[in-house]
Amino acid sequence: MGKYLLLLLLFNIFITHNIFANNITSNSRIEEISDLFIEATGNNKYEAKIKAHEIGMFRALSLVIDRMGIENHGIGKISYYELSTVFTPINITNEFSSKEQYSATVTYQYQSGQIYKLLLNHGSTTVDNMFYEYLVIPVFKQNNKYTIWKKKRKWQKLWDEARELLEDRKIFYPENSLILSQKITSDNIMKLDYNEFIDIFPEHLFKKVMIVSSE
Repeated sequence: MGKYLLLLLLFNIFITHNIFANNITSNSRIEEISDLFIEATGNNKYEAKIKAHEIGMFRALSLVIDRMGIENHGIGKISYYELSTVFTPINITNEFSSKEQYSATVTYQYQSGQIYKLLLNHGSTTVDNMFYEYLVIPVFKQNNKYTIWKKKRKWQKLWDEARELLEDRKIFYPENSLILSQKITSDNIMKLDYNEFIDIFPEHLFKKVMIVSSE
């Protein structure tokens, strides 16, 4: 079967369920950046505090993306408001505030999916190219039950044959493993959100999740 015909077949006989970066629930795992010292000056104590937290949140972002192999110069200017929707201060100690100065030691919490969203909105072309367009997971639906990771089924073999072609189109199709089959099951496949998929595949960057089902 020709490779383009195979790809066309895969995406026309299946029904897709897409999960985007804004599909993040309160059940998603919370991460922390602990004990960052922040300080700034301003025209008044309120401005100084805002500036200090803006610097602190961007520093927290820098630490997170450094772990991902992304450098600061690949990220554009991000407003205080956008940063504050991602990073939440959960512990503030050694706080000092005067008429024009503010300093403190802060622990921020965040979710990985929100970091990805910032990177996609403000990252350079180089950063954007680090992401797969999709993480794709094919499933077979029968009698309202989903079957995943069954290598002997014909539909699964078709997807396996297309793996290299999918990779060329920046679509990540993961190979099955015992650990993976325990994390993504027929019971939870349609309940997982974007952030939970990130937790399952921390070594891969992807913009969206596509669950492709056939009946």
